[in-house]
Amino acid sequence: MLEAKESSGSGGKPMRKRFRVVLFLSLVLSCPSTQGQLTSPEPGLAKTNMDSLKPAPFTLVILPDTQFYSLQYPQIFTAQAKWIVDNKEEKSIVFVLHEGDITHNNTESEWQNANESISILDDVVPYALAPGNHDSGRNGNTRDTELFNTHFSLNRYQNLPTFGGVYEPDKMDNCYHLFSAGGVDWLILVLEFGPRDDVLTWANQMVADNPGRQVIILTHTYLYSDDTLHGSKASHKWNPHNYGLAGGTGGANDGVEMWDKLVRLHENISFVINGHILNDGVGRLVSVGDHGNQVYQILANYQMLKDGGSGWLRLMEFVPELKKVSVKTYSPHLDQYNTHEQHEFELEENVDFFDKSTTAVAPQSKLSNMWGDIKGL
Repeated sequence: MLEAKESSGSGGKPMRKRFRVVLFLSLVLSCPSTQGQLTSPEPGLAKTNMDSLKPAPFTLVILPDTQFYSLQYPQIFTAQAKWIVDNKEEKSIVFVLHEGDITHNNTESEWQNANESISILDDVVPYALAPGNHDSGRNGNTRDTELFNTHFSLNRYQNLPTFGGVYEPDKMDNCYHLFSAGGVDWLILVLEFGPRDDVLTWANQMVADNPGRQVIILTHTYLYSDDTLHGSKASHKWNPHNYGLAGGTGGANDGVEMWDKLVRLHENISFVINGHILNDGVGRLVSVGDHGNQVYQILANYQMLKDGGSGWLRLMEFVPELKKVSVKTYSPHLDQYNTHEQHEFELEENVDFFDKSTTAVAPQSKLSNMWGDIKGL
C-alpha cells in the first residue's frame, strides 16, 4: 500500500494533499478501460440521444362513408378495422377519423353491424366519429341521432385519456378529442352534419380555449368534389340547407358558411376533413386563414364504388422532420393502393404547423403506452 509522507515545500506548507491528487490522476490515466472513456464517448451514443429528441412520424387513418358496409357488407368494415389494429405499430397510427354516414338507413341492425366493426378499435387505437345525414333521422330529415348515441354513447368515451368533452349533455354529435403526435398537440373537433349556429359558437370557443393545439375539424360535408367549398356554387348538390334538419332551431351551415363563421377565424386550425359528396368523391383545397395560416381541406368518399366503397380508406402520413404530409389511399379488402394523383399526393404548400411544435420528444410513444395501459346521400 502506498503511503504519502507529509513534507513541506518552499513555503513550508504540507504537500500531502497535492501528492494524493497527482497519484489519483496517474492511476486513472494508466487504466485502459478508464482511459478509453475519457478520450471518446461510446460510438453512436450522441446520435441516439439526438434522434430521441426528434418528433417521430405518425399516421392518421380516415374512414370515408361506411353506410353500405353497415347495410350490406359488414365484412368489409370489419376488414378495415382489423387492418388498422394489425398495422398500428408499423404505421404509427395514432388516431382514426370517421367522416360520417356510418349507416345508410339509421336502423338498429345497421348500427349493430357498425358497432361490431368499430369495437375492434376499442382500447387499441383511439377514434372519432362524425354523424352524417344518414345517421340523423331519415336521411337528415331531423337531427334525431338517438341510435348513434345509443351505440356510441358518451359513457363509452368520457373516461378515455384522449377524450375532451361534448357540446350537448349525453350526446356525441359535437365533441372534441385530444392527442399529441409529431411534436405537436392536437385537437380533433367533431361537428354534426351542417352544424347549427349555436354549435359553431361552441366550436369557436373550443378552438379559442386551446391556442396551443392545432385543430383538425371532422365533419360530414364541407368541401365539394370540384375543389371548392360546398355551397359556393348554385350547381352544388346535397347541400345541408336542402335537408329537413335545416328547418330546426339553429338552422344549418354549409362549407362556405363554416369557413366564414369558424375556420378562417383561427390561426390554429390546420385541417378540415369530410366525406358525403359523390361525383368522383375526392377534392382538396389549401386556403389561407385570417391570420396567414394554411388550412388543408380534404374530401374523400368512395360509397359509389363496387361493394359500397371496396374498402378504400385514407392514410395521412406526417413526417415532422421533413415538414411533410403525404396522403395515400388503401383498401384492406382488395389489399391494393390507389396511386392515381387524386388518391396519392403530398400537401402542396410548405406545411407550417410543424413550426408550432410543443413537445421535445416523440409523443405518440406516450400515446401508445397510454392506450396500452387501458385494456349516399
